[in-house]
Amino acid sequence: MIDPGLAAVFASLVSLALGLASIVRASLDSKKTAKREQIQRRAEAYVDLLRVVERRGLALQDDMYNLTETEDDDFPATMPRRAVDAPPRSDRAEALALVAAYGTPAIGRALDAWIKVVDDWERKRDGFDFEYQLNGPRTLGPKDAEPERVNEITARRALGESVSAALKSDS
Repeated sequence: MIDPGLAAVFASLVSLALGLASIVRASLDSKKTAKREQIQRRAEAYVDLLRVVERRGLALQDDMYNLTETEDDDFPATMPRRAVDAPPRSDRAEALALVAAYGTPAIGRALDAWIKVVDDWERKRDGFDFEYQLNGPRTLGPKDAEPERVNEITARRALGESVSAALKSDS
């Protein structure tokens, strides 16, 4: 026969072990949930970052097209201009903030490279405007948007690839 005191001690030990196991299990579940939520927030921030960059990149490409490919002195007809839906210039601040909060060093470098290309185009466009004011109208051709056109697409693609790599490393 089993001693009732020993059975009570044994039951208490089992109860204690089950209680500790449930505390450990709850802690592990809480950590997993927090990690999953952190990965989700980072993924959402990356999507927001890519949305900002794609919107600005498309507006930049449309601006390049309108400036360099819609008129031709040798041909009387002109190509239709694209409507440029340029986001506010402050979109860079949003992109930089998202990278500062969630980005990896590789994403930061890719964003910096893309911003440099955008700045290069804006300086070149300002030069075209200055030249127009100084010397009068001049027809620009597709070559006048280079190398910024290709560099912008390449930098935007590199940023997307660095975001993709960061998301893959999170999972």
